[in-house]
Amino acid sequence: MQGEADVREYRNGEQIPGTGYKYVATIGRGGQGLVYQVYSDFFDQMMAMKLGPPLELGATAQAADEQRREARIMRRLRSPYIADVFDGGITGEEQPRVYFCMELLEGLSLFSLLRQSEDRRLSLRVSVATALEVLHGLKVAHANKVIHRDIKPSNIWISPSLDGQSYTKLLDFGISKTSDPKRHTGHFFSGTHGYAAPEQYGGQVVPQTDLYALACVFFEMATGRPVFRAKKDTDLI
Repeated sequence: MQGEADVREYRNGEQIPGTGYKYVATIGRGGQGLVYQVYSDFFDQMMAMKLGPPLELGATAQAADEQRREARIMRRLRSPYIADVFDGGITGEEQPRVYFCMELLEGLSLFSLLRQSEDRRLSLRVSVATALEVLHGLKVAHANKVIHRDIKPSNIWISPSLDGQSYTKLLDFGISKTSDPKRHTGHFFSGTHGYAAPEQYGGQVVPQTDLYALACVFFEMATGRPVFRAKKDTDLI
C-alpha cells in the first residue's frame, strides 16, 4: 500500500495521537488504508477505526477526500442494516491521516460465509432473509439519494445477535454516488465486474443499479455460483 512503510506501528493500549482512541489491533489492510480495532475510554467501547493514507502524500489526496466523503455519507444513513459511524477527524501523527470510527462488528462477510458453506451456498430461507435486510439498508440509502454502486458479498456483513439469529450490515460506501436528481452520469466505471449493472459501464447509475447487483448476490447465495463466470474480468464486460 502506498505510504504504508511510513505509517507508525502502535502497541496494544497506546493512544493514537490527536484522537480519543487507544490502539488494540490491526484488523484490515487495503489499497486505500488500514482498519484498526480501537478502544474509547469516553464511550467505554471497542470500535473499528478506518484510516486513509498519510495526507502529505500528494498522490493520496483524492483518497483522503473519499475517506471523508464516505464517513459523512455513512453518518447520515441511520439504519440497523448499515454500519454506524460515530466519530471522525484527522490524527495528530507526524504524518496525519483522515480517520473515522464505526461500530466494531462481530461475525464475517457474506463472501467468507459462502466460502465456508457446503457447496458455497446458503439455504433459501437464509438467502431470502439476508437479501431482505440488504434491501432495508438500500431503502434508507436511496431515500437519502445515495447509490452504493458496489453491492457484492464482501461488502455485506453477517453478525450474530443475542437471540441466536444473525443480522446483516451493509458496508463500504467508498465509491457510492449521491443522486439528486435521480440519475447520475459520469465518465468512468466504478464497481465490481460480475455484479455491476450494464449502465455502470456507461458511467450511469440509478437506484436500480444496486438492485441489479443484489439480484446477482441473491443468485449466488441460493445456487452457490455467480451469475456470470469468466477466466478474466474483461470477459465479463
